[in-house]
Amino acid sequence: MENWTYLTEIKIGRLRWLGHVERMSEERVVKRLHQNTPEGSSSVGRPRLRWMDDVREDLRRMGVTN
Repeated sequence: MENWTYLTEIKIGRLRWLGHVERMSEERVVKRLHQNTPEGSSSVGRPRLRWMDDVREDLRRMGVTN
């Protein structure tokens, strides 16, 4: 049960940070990095999970649909 507390805190922190990033002005570097996708070829194998993939999974598990 102890791990559940830490995982919950991590998920809440991720969503809190996403809220900050979404409200940032467009010229901030963090906002531009969040909005852009990397260019170039990808490596062979399973794609790596990105930070936004974790956020989407957290929202899906919470039942947030928009």
